[in-house]
Amino acid sequence: MKSFFILTLVMTTTVAGHAFALSCPEGTTMGVDCWGCDGTWGSTHCLASITTAADGHKVFNIEGNGESNNRYAMSPPYAWSEAIKDVTEINISGVTHLRDSYFKGASNVTTVNIPDSVISINEKAFSDTGLTSVNFGDNPQVKYLGFSGVPGLTSIDLPDSVTSISSFYGTGLTSLELPNGLTSIGSLTGLPLKEIVIPDSVTSIGSSAFYHMKELEKITLPNNENFTTISNSLFNGASNLKEIIIPNTITKIGEYAFEDCASLESVTIPRSVTSIGRNAFDGLTNLKSLTFETDEDGKVGFTTIPFAAFMNSVSSLTTLKIPEGVTTIESGAFEGASNLTTIILPDSVTDIRGGAFRYSSKITDVFCHDTGDGRCENFTKKGLWGGSSSLLLDIIKPNTLKLYTVDDDGVYVVKDYLGNLSYYASIDDMLKGASGACESQAACKAIVSANNSAASGSAQTGNRMRKRIYTVEEASRVSKDTGNRIMLRYR
Repeated sequence: MKSFFILTLVMTTTVAGHAFALSCPEGTTMGVDCWGCDGTWGSTHCLASITTAADGHKVFNIEGNGESNNRYAMSPPYAWSEAIKDVTEINISGVTHLRDSYFKGASNVTTVNIPDSVISINEKAFSDTGLTSVNFGDNPQVKYLGFSGVPGLTSIDLPDSVTSISSFYGTGLTSLELPNGLTSIGSLTGLPLKEIVIPDSVTSIGSSAFYHMKELEKITLPNNENFTTISNSLFNGASNLKEIIIPNTITKIGEYAFEDCASLESVTIPRSVTSIGRNAFDGLTNLKSLTFETDEDGKVGFTTIPFAAFMNSVSSLTTLKIPEGVTTIESGAFEGASNLTTIILPDSVTDIRGGAFRYSSKITDVFCHDTGDGRCENFTKKGLWGGSSSLLLDIIKPNTLKLYTVDDDGVYVVKDYLGNLSYYASIDDMLKGASGACESQAACKAIVSANNSAASGSAQTGNRMRKRIYTVEEASRVSKDTGNRIMLRYR
């Protein structure tokens, strides 16, 4: 009677204003084969026990009263973790959150049924179990889940209710279909997936989510206005990734995001990008095409090409055009461009840091738009580290620098380091060097004029030549007034 009295007293004690509502099943003893889910000898929200079925097999029971506060339960007691090794069945009822290590070590359990009451499953809840299949109810409510450390789990059908997944590291999954309502991905690293299609509903993907997924060849990223960041190390080490389209909603590409993606042959950075992290595209040894998309003014959205951003990644390129809008090229940005012969620098570049083109010994021509302030000449001088004076660039030699301007007639005028002038009808001709030069400036003007006439002729409709209208005054004479604005047109 004394022991019964003590047990009854514990089970009716009030904690934080709530009486214990759960009691140990008949034939079990608190602290031996019956425990509170928070590791205490009583619980207001969740109780665990081990019972014996009629045929003698052991069942691990997790019983809750549906209160959401069981999400705060601590790790189970050691005795619980040891006793669960002998169970072959798991029974879950009334529980909303399956926490860390709830079923850890249940190596004889192969199947679990997740009731509709469950809202979240911690990725380590079933670690070190013998689980091979997971079944969800007819009306699943689970929103957050993950399964890690479950090597026998080779397939899983994620319910449409899932909005966030954490990890499947250490499972045997060889394929995974992501639900359409998914909004957040923690990590898929460790899965031998060749292709991943991420639903457009996803707005965030965690750092290193596809880290060293060497089997991955193709991935489709979400395209929605809330997906704005390629996180740090997202594809780091995905060495077989052959194809990637960066959505035009992306504003930030994180550090090491595509490092060592050695199979990528083409990269296009959209105009929306305003920030690129260090080493973001380091080690793309098979890169053959690098494109910077620009706005209507021909400018990119970022101002800095950071440290080692394209280190050892443009070795296949012979010509590199730095886009307008870039002001700073940091150390090692294009290090190892071993076949690069020609660089084009726009007006916006004011600072090139030491070693930006280190180990790029084949560079013979650096075309710099001359602004008359000595900016271009500074790129061949050694300066001190720090601020705009950090101009040490050991690869741009004075004899490679060529200053160019564009005259009023659209002719490119190039002056080499000896002061010799050459004339070209286009930037493409300028890049051809001597083979693209005009015999004289007048000859270039004639070519430019002829090209402009041909371009204008291509705008004909029928037998009528269309002329672009440039002024509002002219437009008002030939265009229809709509009442709130003047519609420009051709005549």
